[in-house]
Amino acid sequence: MQVIQDEHRYFTSDRIGNEEHIPRIVRIAESAGKLLKVGGMPKHEVEANIQRIIHYGRQLFIDEWMKPLPGDTDLPDEEEAIEEFDQCVKNTRRAKK
Repeated sequence: MQVIQDEHRYFTSDRIGNEEHIPRIVRIAESAGKLLKVGGMPKHEVEANIQRIIHYGRQLFIDEWMKPLPGDTDLPDEEEAIEEFDQCVKNTRRAKK
């Protein structure tokens, strides 16, 4: 989870956009899954851990999205944040196939 936190800090420093950040979260999670699999973890537990890591990155993303920007009169929409993250994950996984 520390790797995801560090990636999130890099993202929030305005160095990269959603289209780059979210696929990184997926790649980090899948890479961790490969290490767990090599270590002998059963496939269903590996997949559960991959999903847990992606979920953690998703929550950090949503929390950041929900912070109002100075001068904004409209409140952030959590559903938009969820849709943005989930769509980027789908696009990332679709591109890998």
